[in-house]
Amino acid sequence: WQISSEPWAFHLVNIFLYFGIVLAVFLVTRELTNALLPSVLAGVLFLIHPIHSEVVNWVAAVPELAFALFALLSTLFFLRYQKTTKGRLIIFSWIFFFCALLAKEPAVLLPVLFVVLDSTVFRKKIRDLFSWREIKVYGGFLAAAVTFFLMRMAVLGPSLIYAGGKPYGDFSFGERVAAFFTLFAQYIEKLFAPYPLLFFYRFEKDMDFFSPQVLASVVAALAFFGLMFFLWRRRQWIFLSLAAWMFLFLLPALVLLDSLGESIFAERYVFVPS
Repeated sequence: WQISSEPWAFHLVNIFLYFGIVLAVFLVTRELTNALLPSVLAGVLFLIHPIHSEVVNWVAAVPELAFALFALLSTLFFLRYQKTTKGRLIIFSWIFFFCALLAKEPAVLLPVLFVVLDSTVFRKKIRDLFSWREIKVYGGFLAAAVTFFLMRMAVLGPSLIYAGGKPYGDFSFGERVAAFFTLFAQYIEKLFAPYPLLFFYRFEKDMDFFSPQVLASVVAALAFFGLMFFLWRRRQWIFLSLAAWMFLFLLPALVLLDSLGESIFAERYVFVPS
């Protein structure tokens, strides 16, 4: 807005953020694999994926872009710190984690992913995670999260849940369970079959848990968790960590769902998981 109030300025910001994210995807993949070709392929696939069009083209989706960029940068510096143990690197990871929280609250799950990376990619045992070195690392993330939530409470009040009204009716417990599996399957499907690209999706509130759609969604979810178990058994730690990233950042859109609304299913929610 300070540069220009015209739409092009807002779209330009989104494009710059998007290319920054693509570069961060490349750098994180390079840090994980130590290989150039997979890193380039990861960046190119992320760049051209059609599902990202909503986030890039809709100027109000800038929190998703900022969240993705800062989360990836925090991950990048965390990986580099674990390889080199240089203190300034973990400080940068803390700073970018805090920036990711300011962009969007699901970033609070990022340290959970770091625990997964520590225990898989870096092969640390449980007792290692309670060493003084690791306590300091995760204490920094905890301090950033506490600072953020204190700031949030000062501005928005004590409630951690959006209280903007539920015009389409609350979900019962059974409907929440059915919605969890149904939406999870739809998000996974969108990653592989993104068309048609839509801004609003129809979603039925009164679902039968034993309907073919819900049962197929449960099977798809179990297949995803089965894949994670297979990766764990085969010690494919990088792929396991990436699957954990996908699942963790889909969780808020699935678990915190308590009513039917216009954005119950939104393509932008799959942006960071992808």
